[in-house]
Amino acid sequence: MACAFFEPIDGLARTDWPGKCPPPLGRLYAGVCRAVPGEAPEPGGELLVWGCNLGYARARCKRIPEDAPDAVRVGLLPCGRVRWVLERDHHPDALGIAARSSPTGRGVVLDSQVEAYFRALEAEGGLFG
Repeated sequence: MACAFFEPIDGLARTDWPGKCPPPLGRLYAGVCRAVPGEAPEPGGELLVWGCNLGYARARCKRIPEDAPDAVRVGLLPCGRVRWVLERDHHPDALGIAARSSPTGRGVVLDSQVEAYFRALEAEGGLFG
């Protein structure tokens, strides 16, 4: 589950990931924070890994609005599309299904996360390794 305000841009080296299973978007990404309109800082360090890429960063990041979703969960469906879920307090807040290169209707951040997930799938030959 990535942060709902994290726009992934570039994949990071797989060695940057301390976990045993794949990160929520299939790999770790560098990117920008879109929590504050008109600003696009590039988070780094532990916040990038444990907040932006993993979501639920409200305690670590003061940029996240109180009434906003906490995370985005993206998962592959058997039909080659993905299901996305915006979560708040560990519960679904909104959900939908998206195909590659088609807008979700929920904005550029969610669209970029869905596309990043598809790129990671493609890089791993269709399955996360």
